[in-house]
Amino acid sequence: MEAQLYDLAIIGVKNGVLAAFYYLRIIKIMYFYELVHPLDKGLTRNLRTIIYGAMPLVIIFFLAPSTLVSSVTNAAKSLIGVNG
Repeated sequence: MEAQLYDLAIIGVKNGVLAAFYYLRIIKIMYFYELVHPLDKGLTRNLRTIIYGAMPLVIIFFLAPSTLVSSVTNAAKSLIGVNG
């Protein structure tokens, strides 16, 4: 407020009120309305394939993150044309 940015403060308050309205609306729908269709439809074959295909990558990244980070860094450098 010392910088006399009242317009920015008003915009911030309006943004906060609008966000609170939408968040409270989502919470109301989540807890007070009945579910029309079940959300859990089980694992299909395609979904299972994707999950099991991504699992080794996640485990490798967890155990040795430097390998993936250096590969991604080299790929980014080659895309933007940086040598080294």
